[in-house]
Formats: sequence, C-alpha cells, structure tokens
Amino acid sequence: MDEATTILFEDYLEGLLSEADRLAFEKRLAEDTSFAKDFDTYKELRTHLAHEFSEERADFKNQLENIGNDYFDKGSSEEKETKVIKFRPWQYGIAASIALLIGFFVIQNMGPAAPGDYSFSEQITLTERSADTEVLKQAETAFNEGSYEDAIANFTIALENDSENSELLFYKALSHDALAQYSDSDSLYERLQTGNSLYKYKATFYKAVSLWKRNNIEEAKALFRTIPDTADEYKDAQHILKKL
Repeated sequence: MDEATTILFEDYLEGLLSEADRLAFEKRLAEDTSFAKDFDTYKELRTHLAHEFSEERADFKNQLENIGNDYFDKGSSEEKETKVIKFRPWQYGIAASIALLIGFFVIQNMGPAAPGDYSFSEQITLTERSADTEVLKQAETAFNEGSYEDAIANFTIALENDSENSELLFYKALSHDALAQYSDSDSLYERLQTGNSLYKYKATFYKAVSLWKRNNIEEAKALFRTIPDTADEYKDAQHILKKL
C-alpha cells in the first residue's frame, strides 16, 4: 500500500469520495482481490491504531510491536509467550505509515477547527499579458509578500483593462479579506459566485471561510454545503462541516 492508496482508503471510510469515485472504488473492490485484501488489512490496522491513539499510548515503538503481534504473527498464543516477535521490514513500513496516517486523522478530528487553518496561503503566479506585465508582476509580488494594500492598488489598475478577469478579481477579493475589508471582499466573492468562471467555487469556499472567521457560522455552513463534489474545494468543505 502506497501513500496514495492509504489516503484513498481513508477518504472512502470517511465518506469523502464523490459518488462517482465511491462507485469506482467499490467496483474495484469487487473485481481486484489484491486491492480488496489491502483494504481489509487497512481497516483492521485503522481500527487497532485508532483505539491505541484514543487511549493516548505515547510509546510509538510499543504500538508497532502490538500491531505486529495482532496482525502479522500467525503463531498460537502459546508460541507468542515463548518467542520474540520480530517485524519483517515491509511489515514495519506498513505499520509505521498507517500509524502516522491514523495519528494525523485522529489529531485532526480531535482538535478544534479554526478558520486560520484554511486561509489562502499559496504563492500566486499571475497570467501575464504583454500590456500589463509590469503591473501584474507588482501585484503578484505584493500579494505574495502580504502587502495587500499595494496588491489591491495594482489589481485595480490591471482590471481597468480587463474588468471581467476572474483570476484578478479573486486575488483582489482575498486581499480585501486579509485586510478585514469585508464589504469589498464579499462584493467580489459574490460577483464570482454568480458567474461560471474557474474561480466560482474557490470564491464560494473562501467567502464561507471569511464568514466563519467573523463568527457567522450558520451562513458559512450554508455556503460550504453549496460546493459540489466535483469541485476541488469539496473535501475541505466537508471536513469543515464535520467540525462545525
């Protein structure tokens, strides 16, 4: 089981797959015996490790040895008492990987959610156009450095020549949001939400995060629920809804 497979298993068990992906997953389970066997092993280890973490077992090595005794040793209970159980390298790797993965999910689910956990934190690279190359470069640099007032000024200039550019509108909205200029950010988010641009659901998601930040929880939840399972933001929206 590689990392992508274990994450796929976890998303299925958490109900985070889209309907199409869920059906494809279940079809593969029915047709691929190796995949099904890996899934059964993952479920057993997941249950065991979730239990271990819930009891706050701090000794990671002991946890892995317990997994080895429970799942990889095929001997009788009498034999276990008279011999030392040793992991094979591949068994240790699987156990360690899944332990870390389950530990991450348990910690994520136990801890309180915070809007700051979902703030936009990417470095942006704007699509350059020959007429606005310098302005866009300045907007990009200012945004990436957190100089949002300068970013807004440059986005405004660039939008004078391209008023429907959804990329610029979105990053301008984020800039206003970062400065707590919510009237301006909401207006831009809503403008993108009502269109059919590539930023439609990004705008929906980050407006919902912004509402959450302002303690408008019910409004935020209502917006998160409008994000379809085809959108890139769907999984994060579902995680947040569970925590809210």
